[in-house]
Amino acid sequence: MRVHYGKGKEDPLQHIRFYSKNATASARCFRLPECAYEMFSPRKFEEYCIRIFVKEPHLVAPVREAFERWCRKYNNSQGFPLEFHA
Repeated sequence: MRVHYGKGKEDPLQHIRFYSKNATASARCFRLPECAYEMFSPRKFEEYCIRIFVKEPHLVAPVREAFERWCRKYNNSQGFPLEFHA
C-alpha cells in the first residue's frame, strides 16, 4: 500500500502559491522558500505499508522472522506485528 500527500515523492508545498495577508488586488503570488517551513514538514512525503497474511498457524513464526530479516536488510525499519484470529 502506498500513501502520499498528493505529489508522490515531491514536496506538495512547492506546488502551492501564497499571497501576503496585506495583499492588494494587483498583488502577485509567491512560493514559500523551503527554509521557511522545512523544520515543520516531514523529510519524506510518502510511505509504504506492507501487510502479510498467514492462514496456517504453524507458519506465523517463520514468516514473522523472515519479514523482520527483510525489514532489517532492505529498509532499516521495524515490523509491527498484529495478530488477528478469525
